[in-house]
Amino acid sequence: MSEINVFGYARQRPNEEISERLEEIYNFCKEKNLNLVQVYVESSMYKTPDFILNRMLADYESRDVDVEKIITRDISDLGRTTTDAIKRLESLLHEQEVRIIFIERYLDVTKEEDYRQLLGLIESFHNARENKNKIPKKKRNN
Repeated sequence: MSEINVFGYARQRPNEEISERLEEIYNFCKEKNLNLVQVYVESSMYKTPDFILNRMLADYESRDVDVEKIITRDISDLGRTTTDAIKRLESLLHEQEVRIIFIERYLDVTKEEDYRQLLGLIESFHNARENKNKIPKKKRNN
């Protein structure tokens, strides 16, 4: 069985060492016999949000290297906020048809059951957000 070529992606959070996230990606690829072509690291120090993520996606779409999937730790790596991450994920899955594996929950969106589970998580997030916006504010007693 030939190895599958993948990109790794990690987002460094403020006051966080990136080495642990990178080690997770390296170990996961080794365990699953995935050929890690390149790892992209997004730093919170970049002034342009998602600069590295966008570069990786451009490299993925260009197909200069035959990369089949992107490996990242979890959904939160896709954005600076949860809302940004969910929006980005929806775009990646529906518009760009990017194939992603999330290590933390071992969700492989190329598998139908994992994809449905992920869509359920997204739907739950949207429902929770909608319900939060519908909660009436308490009236002040004067």
